[in-house]
Amino acid sequence: MARRTGRAAATLRFEVLEPRTLLNGSATDDLFVRFKPNLSGGTIQTALSTVGATVVEQYPSGPMLISLRAGVDQSRVLQWFQFNPLVSYAEPNSTIQAAAVIPNDPYFNQQWGLNNANNVDIDAPEAWTLTQGRYTTIVAVLDTGIDLNNVELTSRLWVNPGDLSGSDGFRNAIYGWNFVNNNNNVQDTNGHGTHVAGILAASGNNAYGITGVDWYSKIMPVKVLDNRGDGTTESAVNGIYFAVNHGARVINASWGGGAYSQALRDAIAYAAMHGVVFVTAAGNDGLNTDLTPSYPGSYNLNNQITVGAVDSQGRLASFSDYGTRSVDLVAPGVDILSIIPGGFASYSGTSMAAPFVSGVAALVLSLRPDFNAEQVVQRILSTTKPLPGAAGKTVTGGIVDAYNAVNFAANVTSTATEPQGDGIPTTVTLVPNGTSDYDLLAKILATDDFYNGYGGTNTGFVTGLYQTLLGRDPEPAGLASWVGRLNSGQTRIQVIETFERTPEALQVKVAHWYQDTLGWNASLAQLKFDPGVIYWSTLLAAGQTDNAVLARILSTNDYLIASGGTNEGFVTGLYQSLLGRSTDPESFNYFVGLLQGGMSRANLVQKIQNTVEAKRTKVARWYQDHLGWNQSLPQLQLDPGVRYWAGFLGGD
Repeated sequence: MARRTGRAAATLRFEVLEPRTLLNGSATDDLFVRFKPNLSGGTIQTALSTVGATVVEQYPSGPMLISLRAGVDQSRVLQWFQFNPLVSYAEPNSTIQAAAVIPNDPYFNQQWGLNNANNVDIDAPEAWTLTQGRYTTIVAVLDTGIDLNNVELTSRLWVNPGDLSGSDGFRNAIYGWNFVNNNNNVQDTNGHGTHVAGILAASGNNAYGITGVDWYSKIMPVKVLDNRGDGTTESAVNGIYFAVNHGARVINASWGGGAYSQALRDAIAYAAMHGVVFVTAAGNDGLNTDLTPSYPGSYNLNNQITVGAVDSQGRLASFSDYGTRSVDLVAPGVDILSIIPGGFASYSGTSMAAPFVSGVAALVLSLRPDFNAEQVVQRILSTTKPLPGAAGKTVTGGIVDAYNAVNFAANVTSTATEPQGDGIPTTVTLVPNGTSDYDLLAKILATDDFYNGYGGTNTGFVTGLYQTLLGRDPEPAGLASWVGRLNSGQTRIQVIETFERTPEALQVKVAHWYQDTLGWNASLAQLKFDPGVIYWSTLLAAGQTDNAVLARILSTNDYLIASGGTNEGFVTGLYQSLLGRSTDPESFNYFVGLLQGGMSRANLVQKIQNTVEAKRTKVARWYQDHLGWNQSLPQLQLDPGVRYWAGFLGGD
């Protein structure tokens, strides 16, 4: 019988955080598509040819079953059809299968985080219909070690295939390494690490005890905490490098609470460079970490997921740290049953929430081992299940959902090299982090989605650029000139990057700012000739970045006076201008306090501009202004495509 204890007590010094008959489907490579009535056969054939589709069967009621050629990404084609104005509907040709896999582990019915009657869970049984993990996926658990003799973990242990002689500094590192005592003894003498490992990867369907999220991945124990649950930044940093260099694809770090460490951040960034996902607990202090950062959770790196905790009713745990910019999502973290040395126990803590997410990352990688770390992170963040308890408390406002994550991954072909979603390119273009506004917008407008949306011709494409970047139709001479560039061999990117730096395009860009961030009601045609708009556009032409010029606009006395002439009014105005929403009390008071403490208005503007939320708002406004999307800013900020592109934006 499970032994119940209190909240997970393990604390790094720098503080450890402690078969159904219903039918469901996953897609084949075919799609059902119904075009709108009265379209010519030529129009329909052009649409099908654009995406490499052939008709398998035409049904009397109107829809057709189409097949895609090898190498075409089914999920992106589906999205293309669903947003095509010529199409009434499009849907995958689903396979019929059991809706859930229920393991025979006797305590499974007590694991509410995996399967809960009220749907506050990660939908694990549904995910297991698609994948239960893969032996080749290695997950490092950086913790107090694990119980090497526990039947739930013995078949799951990673065994070092490399040199054990010690030539790399780790002699006889058979299962992992102990960075507390610098030896190969990774046996758990605390219980915290074993409990975490059990949630993540206890053997499933073995008719014993519990089941983990992932049934087959290999666990690499890396001991960075002692028997009291204490550790140092040094041990954590060494542990990360060890895990990465020995083949881990996911690192679970159920600890934190320390001050900022550049060395620790560099280690996590090193993991990102090598395709390793870093999952960490948000913290157990009940704090808003947007205002009171806690590391490593607050680093906000692209390969990182920071996890808060909820209870079985979907309420944010009273102890869980939170933050709409610093905590990505939530996972089950209250009364979580797992293994400990010698038995079972239920613990509570964000330490327990993190391994649910690490397990889901391992499941995604079992289907898509070609994904890099950022792609795995984007899959998980863009497929969370909305949860009221997480709304306004986390970046996504949702709980990790294993089924959504792996189903999304399963429907993407292995040729993809970028995560996909609404508004994400149908031709893959590698985008470096820290990309400028100019370059990123060019990459969005250079996608096949944009090109095909204007008829799939060079003339239509240039017409789209005029309407998108200049707010008007082209004149014949200009149209002929730009089309000529394309016909002579210039790429779409090259044409866009030249186009968007023309004086008129820069003036229209600033005019959009006047409309979106300053609330001016004049038309683009009127605003682009405004003396102020022309002045600011000359600064852009001289090489100043978008953020720098906009920060200067928002720092003027005119803006301050228009906002009421007070620090409080100024901050309220910035929320509307940069985030597209009203203030929330905690961050509002924080920003006002910065101004009262002597921070300049320009520096505060740039501080907000560089937040994840502001970057997503910026891209969401591009979708509205340049792509013609009609959704509201709050809806677009949750769009996977918006989140994907915003992740590449640089700061100033």
